[in-house]
Amino acid sequence: MTNPSVVSAITAILGAGGATIILKLIDVASAALTARSKKKKGKLTLEEKIEAMSVKQDSIEKKVREIDEKMKETTKQLARASEQISKTSEQLDMTDKLVLATAHDRIVFLCRKKAEDKHFSQDDVDDIDVLYEPYHADGGNSGATEAFEVYKAQRKAYMEKEATL
Repeated sequence: MTNPSVVSAITAILGAGGATIILKLIDVASAALTARSKKKKGKLTLEEKIEAMSVKQDSIEKKVREIDEKMKETTKQLARASEQISKTSEQLDMTDKLVLATAHDRIVFLCRKKAEDKHFSQDDVDDIDVLYEPYHADGGNSGATEAFEVYKAQRKAYMEKEATL
């Protein structure tokens, strides 16, 4: 499989017999190189194996560093999110206390006002009940409960009086 122009040049220089010998040598050398190349592709030397492993190790170490950096950033983001959740929780606690205090104030005010007026419309009853039920369920008690109990007793007496009229 030698180039025809190479064969012509060798024949011209060495003659037909010399060219045949040279061409056979070229074919044998070419076959040996091909065989060696095939053998080498399937089998690496120890140094080549070590070099390949070193390259793989470098690649793995690079990926580990990248993952480590991502984990550090994620940890920072989680810390910021945790801090924000904590602040939001504190704000919600304060808002809950404020709502409870406002409901307490409104319940005491309305119960005392209605008790003084000795007049209990259904709207008044509904308004006070709507305020008191969640207030009490959320832990509200003390003065508002006392005012509500007095209000309920007066409302009951008022309703019984109205029923007898």
